[in-house]
Amino acid sequence: MLRMRRHVAWLSVLGGLGLFVVAGCPKKDDKKDDGASTASKSEKKASQDKSADDDDDDDDDPPPPKTKKHHAGSKKVAHKGGSGATVPNKQSLKTELDDDDTSGADDVDDPPKDACDDEPEGAAECDGKKLNFCKKHALWVVDCNAAAKKAGFKMGGSCFERDDQVDCMGCTVADDGSSVCCDNEDGICCDDDGYCWKG
Repeated sequence: MLRMRRHVAWLSVLGGLGLFVVAGCPKKDDKKDDGASTASKSEKKASQDKSADDDDDDDDDPPPPKTKKHHAGSKKVAHKGGSGATVPNKQSLKTELDDDDTSGADDVDDPPKDACDDEPEGAAECDGKKLNFCKKHALWVVDCNAAAKKAGFKMGGSCFERDDQVDCMGCTVADDGSSVCCDNEDGICCDDDGYCWKG
């Protein structure tokens, strides 16, 4: 009787442990669900991180450039400092030989070979702030910056190749802070981008 009770007791204990083991172990489906849940959380976090990175990139983007406004009625008809060639040739525009600027020009001591041999009188090209031109089959040069300062332009001046001629122009500061260069004799003004108008 005692043995039987002990045997029954052991069965009860083992049965209880069995229930505990069965109840405590997760099902295969539960593990699968946990994995899917973990993957879903990982994907969500990656998506959030990517969104944060995208926001950072947007913050680092420079603002769009402002469109520069030109003088009302102006047209793009000039090149400040020149458009390429620096030595006058048969296709060059001309400058006014009786102009105040060119009257104070200096002849070039060591000109390029054949310069101004066959070029028309007054053929001219800009070389930055210098104006090179032909006169009596010799190459002459004017420092437009120095000439403009001498004429009273505190900012100096530069050489401009306009659609009709090449000329030195004196520069000053406009109301908006930009540079404006003018030829007082012709009444023409141009900005740094080559947009010109009647001053």
